[in-house]
Amino acid sequence: VFGWLNPNAFMQAEPIPGKYSEKFAQIASSVNIWVAVGLAERAERAGAGSLPGAYNVYDSGILIKPDGEIVLHHRKVNVLGNAFDP
Repeated sequence: VFGWLNPNAFMQAEPIPGKYSEKFAQIASSVNIWVAVGLAERAERAGAGSLPGAYNVYDSGILIKPDGEIVLHHRKVNVLGNAFDP
């Protein structure tokens, strides 16, 4: 399943850390488990020529320790070329 095919991904994306990742961190610490989850991540667009308030959306994955700490954070940047072909 490709999250990018979800038309709401761009509107629902949140920063990491943010409200969604913090909720998963609370769950991990409350039941003392590791949590791996994929999220649509919104991140401020960096670089020359970026418009104020512009952002990128990434198909990101995080790994959370049982104490609620995010120990891995990966942004997928290589999207399959044919995922968007009709």
